[in-house]
This record gives sequence, structure tokens and C-alpha cells, in this order.
Amino acid sequence: MVTREALCRLLADVTCPFVRVSRCIEEMKTHFSGRRVRLLLPRQHDGRLPSEPRADWERSDLASEVLRTGREAAAGGLRAIPVRYGGSIRGSVVWQGEDAFPEELGPLLKVVAVELDAVAHPAGDPEAPEVVGRSPSMGSLLGELRLIAQREVPVLIYGERGTGKELIARLIHRWGPRSDRPLVAESAALIPVSLVESHLMGHAVGAFTGATANRRGVFEQARQGTLFLDEVARAEAGLQRGLLRILSARTITPIGADRSTAVDARLITASNIDLEDLVARGEFLGDLLDRLSEERIVVPPLRERPGDLELLIQRFLGAFAPTEVAGDVMEFLRRQPWPGNVRELRVFCAQILTRGDGNLTLESSAAALTRMRRRLVIPTQTRGSEARTLREAVRETELQIIRESVSMHGGRMGEAARSLGVANRTLRSKLSRFRHG
Repeated sequence: MVTREALCRLLADVTCPFVRVSRCIEEMKTHFSGRRVRLLLPRQHDGRLPSEPRADWERSDLASEVLRTGREAAAGGLRAIPVRYGGSIRGSVVWQGEDAFPEELGPLLKVVAVELDAVAHPAGDPEAPEVVGRSPSMGSLLGELRLIAQREVPVLIYGERGTGKELIARLIHRWGPRSDRPLVAESAALIPVSLVESHLMGHAVGAFTGATANRRGVFEQARQGTLFLDEVARAEAGLQRGLLRILSARTITPIGADRSTAVDARLITASNIDLEDLVARGEFLGDLLDRLSEERIVVPPLRERPGDLELLIQRFLGAFAPTEVAGDVMEFLRRQPWPGNVRELRVFCAQILTRGDGNLTLESSAAALTRMRRRLVIPTQTRGSEARTLREAVRETELQIIRESVSMHGGRMGEAARSLGVANRTLRSKLSRFRHG
């Protein structure tokens, strides 16, 4: 039995339509006792979903018949049903066996239909279905991106936290001439100071103690593709100097190697801090800023695109989204500051799904925002007659900060680690140590 709670968790965990659909298909396979289950899409979408190899189904044109007629069909040990949304056929689910589609899987089928409709009718630019919004500011931004993508110069993306800077970087890569090559994403805040050169340029085996194998640096990993460096404002001085040296010489020499190679990667950086201010304070190299910002893009904050708020909520809530959000709820949500922008709104919708059973009401909205925005209160009381040691106080405070961040990001450890400026592995290690004393 697929419960409403399980569906809410599924939608809260991911927002990409294709990943949501794929997880629904995997869930269907479980209920079909491991038998093959496949989603066949109309030709314009087929192949964009990870699924069983299509060759396995070529012996039957059942799915094509269902897509054409809109009627359930069975033959040759297979059965197929249409996936309908708003009177249109969005796809066909095919499975082994001629037994009827289980009624209890109906909610999964609804989620699949809603997500496929979101792909067929994106709430924004058809060429960028992952960008939800029809506001003039987003339309202007996407138009600018199309022009910039064709230029292979460094791009600096400005935007407040949570505005979707990495998404914009991926669009530039996809729309540019290097789209068939890799995009390597890194956070400047997470590159260890002691490993800057090795991280950027790589190293040869035996170059230093522990270098037991050749390692490619990030510029080489992104060869002929794109290197995206996020949080560049938090780059340590050594990383800044290393980047400036590479961008000036346009070559890299791995540690321990005796040969240089030309840099062949487009560099895109992002920051939520004005780098000009950091340059003025002597905290960022002016020459490096000049080289990073031949093109500059500013991603608008959510407060400057109020017309997109309802579209984003409907996308995040998916099958649980109301056809139209109630007026009092929208008025309440539009009054919110949303300092975390689209990311914070996504976390809010995840709270509605997991804590509010998918029901978007004034009460559930207020409760979700209260949970998300609780102020961190550091306890000051003593334990019994004995004051805590500094080590204990630091440990308790650190644990509380981590818990707040994990909760804020809907349990997504990777995003929590990123917001705290630590590696995912480090965050998990700390939580493990806290649990075991």
C-alpha cells in the first residue's frame, strides 16, 4: 500500500520531475515483486528518463498502441495502461504479466502524470524546464544567458543565497559549445588550504608522502568542458593566488610533473558577496576579480519575482499542489521575506509535505515557517551543581547548530554540509561521534 505519507516524503526529497518519476517507477517494481516495469514516453520525451532498456520491449507495440488510442491493452505476457493528465496522454506504463494495475498504486500513477505534465508544459522557458518562473526579471536573465553561453569567457554569477546560482551555471554550460563535455562543480570554501595546488593542478605519483597515484586537478577534470567554482568569495588567499596564476599563464603543471599542459576549460564562478567590497578591504585580489568577471550575471532574489511564488510552490508540491493557492495563504506567503530565496521556499514546501501531510493551508504554512525560523538558543544553564566544561559547551553548541541546519534543509545532509562550509563526510562523522558519545 502506497501511503500519502510515503508520497509526501518522495516529493519532499527531490524536486526534479524526472527523478520523481523514476522513483515512482522503482516503487511500482517493488509492488510487482521485481517484475519489469517501464515508462514509455511520447517520442519528444522518450529517453530522458532512466529506465529499463527499450530493446526489452521492442517485441510488443502495446505501449505505442496505448499512446495512440489512450486505452489499456494486454498481449504477449505484457500489459500497458495510459498515464493521463488533463485529458492528454503523457505516457504509458508497461509491466510484465497480464494482471490488472493494482488500485493501491493509483497515487503513484498520479504523481507520474503530474510530473510528466510539468515537463510537457514547463512554468517558464521551454528550453529550461528546470527554471520555474515567468517574471520579467527571469525572462531577461534567460535571454542574457543565451548570449553569454556562446562566449567562452569566464563568467561571474552574483546572487543571494538560495537563488539558484549553480542552476544558472549549468544552463550556461548546457547552452554553450562545450555542452557535450563534463561540467565539474566545486566549492571554493571546501578546498583545503594545504592541498590547493594539488586540487587545482593535480599531482604525479610520488610527488609527496601519500601520493600513491597520479591525480588530475579540477582544471584537467573539466578539460574541454566547464569548471564551476561556487562560493569564490570564501577562497583562501592561497587559492586566490593559485587561480590567478593559472588564469594568467593559461597552463597547469601538476606537482611532481615536468611538463605543463594548456588549460582548456571554461571557468564559471559564483558568489553571494560583492567581491568589489572584498577587494576594497584587501580580502580579495583585484587582478583575480578582473579575470573572473569578463561577463557578470545577477540572479534576482525571490522578493523581486513575486509573480513566480505560486508557480514555484506548485512545482515543489507536485501532485499535492492545489490548482490555485488560496488567497489568504498567498497573501501570507508574499509577506514573508524569504531570505533563503528559492532554496528556503523549497524547504518550506518539503515541510508542508512531511509535516503538513501535503495540505497547504494558512495554519500549516505558519507552522512550517515557525519551525524553519526558530532562533538558535544556546543553553547557558549549568548541569546540577557542576558547570559544563568549555569542551562540553562547544560540543553541545556544535550539535545544535548541525541539527538546525539539517532540519532547515529537510534532512538533506549534502546541502546542510554545504551551508555550514564543511565536507559532507565531515558532517556525517561529527553526527556519528555525537551519537556514540
